[in-house]
Amino acid sequence: WQTLLNPTPEAGQGQSLCLGMKAAYVSKAKMALILLADMPFITDAYLEDMLDAYEGHEAIMSQADGILMPPAIFSAANVKSLMTLEGDIGAREAFSDMLHSRIYIMKTEMSLDIDTPEDLQKAEESKSGSGGNYA
Repeated sequence: WQTLLNPTPEAGQGQSLCLGMKAAYVSKAKMALILLADMPFITDAYLEDMLDAYEGHEAIMSQADGILMPPAIFSAANVKSLMTLEGDIGAREAFSDMLHSRIYIMKTEMSLDIDTPEDLQKAEESKSGSGGNYA
């Protein structure tokens, strides 16, 4: 793991993604996994299954309730196209133009992205009410 500091977070999520992809490119990584820290219900098993489904493709992105989202995996060939993102443009925009890509369906309950106090409350209720666990 390598921790990167985004000196301009106000520049949007595209800037954060761009920094990560540049680090992957410089390190000559074979692939890059985009996984958000504020999505606590993603399980190890889901990531392992997703990696298996990625085999033979150059990009794979999760989809829940018809919406593309992380986690996502991109081959080294596609990392370069993600290094130019700016503003609040995420990988979803670039994914639609990638060849040999695949969508991987994720259960709705795994897709909770905690951005607000209300989201956190929903996560706490889900964790205690359904036996959910954090990965």
